[in-house]
Amino acid sequence: MKIKFILPVIVLFLIAMSFTYLSLEGAKKQESIDISENSEVKINEKPLSLSNENSKSTQQPTPFKKNSTPNFIGYVVNLKNTAKLDFGKESNSPPTEAMLSFEVVFENQDIGKRKRRGILRNFRVTTPDKAASPSDENEIGFLYAYKAPQLYTSIDMLGLSREHPLGSAAFYISNLSYSPNDEPVTIKEASRSAVYQYQIDGASNTVTRRLLDILYTDQFELGSIVDDIKDSWSGQIGDDGLLTEANVNLSMQGNVSLDMSHNSSSIAENNKIQIGMTIVGSYQRFDPGYVEFKNELFTFNANARFNSDLESYAAKEDISNDEQYYEALSGLSNSLSYTESVRVGQYLLNFKTLSEIKSMLSDEALSPLERQAILMAIQDANQPESEQYLGNIINDPDVPYRYRAAGMVNLAHLDGATDIAMEAFKEVIKRNDSPMLSETAMFNIGNLANNQTALRQSGIDMVSAVLQSDTLSNRERLIALKSAANIDDDVFTPTFIKSMGSDHPFERNAAVEGALYRPDGRADAVEHLLNEEKTVVLTTASRFFSTNEMTFIEQGQFYNRLVKEESDNKQSALATILLANEKQRPQMISKLEELALNTNKPGLTKILDIYQQQTLSESTFPDVGG
Repeated sequence: MKIKFILPVIVLFLIAMSFTYLSLEGAKKQESIDISENSEVKINEKPLSLSNENSKSTQQPTPFKKNSTPNFIGYVVNLKNTAKLDFGKESNSPPTEAMLSFEVVFENQDIGKRKRRGILRNFRVTTPDKAASPSDENEIGFLYAYKAPQLYTSIDMLGLSREHPLGSAAFYISNLSYSPNDEPVTIKEASRSAVYQYQIDGASNTVTRRLLDILYTDQFELGSIVDDIKDSWSGQIGDDGLLTEANVNLSMQGNVSLDMSHNSSSIAENNKIQIGMTIVGSYQRFDPGYVEFKNELFTFNANARFNSDLESYAAKEDISNDEQYYEALSGLSNSLSYTESVRVGQYLLNFKTLSEIKSMLSDEALSPLERQAILMAIQDANQPESEQYLGNIINDPDVPYRYRAAGMVNLAHLDGATDIAMEAFKEVIKRNDSPMLSETAMFNIGNLANNQTALRQSGIDMVSAVLQSDTLSNRERLIALKSAANIDDDVFTPTFIKSMGSDHPFERNAAVEGALYRPDGRADAVEHLLNEEKTVVLTTASRFFSTNEMTFIEQGQFYNRLVKEESDNKQSALATILLANEKQRPQMISKLEELALNTNKPGLTKILDIYQQQTLSESTFPDVGG
């Protein structure tokens, strides 16, 4: 007999079996699923089929042109996975093989975005006796941190559980990273930190790596793993400093200790499984052409819809009474587990009235974290009642202000929010029960408009109307400007430029930051900064230039102002701006060190000393995770 089991839950960091379930020997009276006997690979109980006929196939990508400057950077990934599991006595399960291919596309590394965005698309899974099974989930968004020349870290899968097969994307993307020197580099992943050492052969422009160490930062919910890993990786560096191809051959042998106490029976003797896995893969750079990075792919918890795949095995039973509920709520307030949040939210929406939930938010017997967890659970449950409940809660004067404000954040990031949410925010502003609540509502109107395409124009109209008012206080205008920046639309460029002339420094701060990220506002913002006297406004530019290279003219403008600047604080602010971009930093440090040597600029010297200490620390054991 067989039971359904999800192998990626066991070997999170190694798995490359996305969109596939494995069939393992197990206990009697369990559901039988064998991928080799069914041509449909299922996820979320929905057959995977090729529904986008216009999507680019991974089979014949357009080759990368070395001398071009692409707006998008793409790689075709092909992986072969072989897994062998031993359940102890009377076990003779054959190796399981699967071929996985997909594309990963990054936005140009130099564009002006607060967060780096990437897309995984065109997934195809092939088993030995069946043709490729394409996926109708053609695109999945993710966020990441980037360090030149090519280190991808802090992968954010936007609500996707790290235990989910798709959560292995962090592992896939780490194979597209390399360092230009041979100092050890630590790359943090969901449950471990891997330490690599890279070596470059300048003659052939190739790079190889050695796996030095692995530190596990967390254990799996279903058990622990002790492994012996062999890692072989090599890459070819292109003219632009980015990898044109990479190849990986990774093998692992180990024991898995499972906690099967919530299962009716055990699949292995003493709940021990021996596992062996080999992953052989290639990464080939290609030109993806123009790629639309749809806003809905990058909203908060955008990929959480996939997490239900784990519930068939990994999730606990549904909550059925208040005793179980309060126990789960207490745990959720500490763990913030998505799956636990869904369980709690489903219980609340299915068995508690809105009035009862509001009473819980006022119940002093519950901790503040537990009450905030209630709001998070209502959002994560993502039922039709979620939007209605949260919209009602944020407008109820009997609910403490703290939880009304917290509920606004949950409502703004609710998956699939509608105009019900927008109207609820407008009602908060209309009621004006407190400045804090009105400001929180205005700020989150921007988040909601950015997250939900259908509500974008409504949010633009609302924020524009507020900004046109002549009766706003400085604080109100500041919040409205921040809301406009959250919407991220060119319609607000003239407003940002005009507001840079405000007498209020924090309003100028918000206006400068908003203008810098607008193509038609950057020049005006830089011109303003060259004459700005408040350091709180000047330092805003460092956040922008950390992800956007300065032009040669901009470098000269900020440098010339630094040469003339007499204020220590403003010297420090200007130096921080000039050193913000990591790619341009080495050359700029040399130039600023020469300036500090020939002039008396204590503020500049202070910043250079900070970077020197940071460099010494990183050279000892650099950590580029997040």
